[in-house]
Amino acid sequence: MACLPGAPKGWAVEICLSGAVAAAVWITARRAPFLDALAYALTGGLLLSYHAYFVDYAILLPAALAVIASSQLAAQRLLAALLISPASYLLLVLGFPYSLAVVIGMLALIGFAAYESFRASENPEAPGGNQNAAVASILL
Repeated sequence: MACLPGAPKGWAVEICLSGAVAAAVWITARRAPFLDALAYALTGGLLLSYHAYFVDYAILLPAALAVIASSQLAAQRLLAALLISPASYLLLVLGFPYSLAVVIGMLALIGFAAYESFRASENPEAPGGNQNAAVASILL
């Protein structure tokens, strides 16, 4: 299945993309509420794994639901909904090159998370500053 290890242009691209994913997840985990950080850590872990099979993508369900519940960006909520839709699983079943769309979607989701965490840190009064209680009440 599609994940970053085994990237088309060799180990240099793999190292660069893996470093970017790890940095974005780390930045987001330090600034975001716990459930958001957990969602992006799950998504990043799936991207960086060497052996991801079709059933392993079920881990995107709780991650995407947490993003949908807590994100302030409409594009990020839409992307999370698309990643757990049957269409993305169909792309995974079709294999390369179609499965790259799912990988690019997960990369974009993590990129949105880093952007949103930077935006929230620049303006602490912005909506989404502390959402632990709101997200926990929705998910529990």
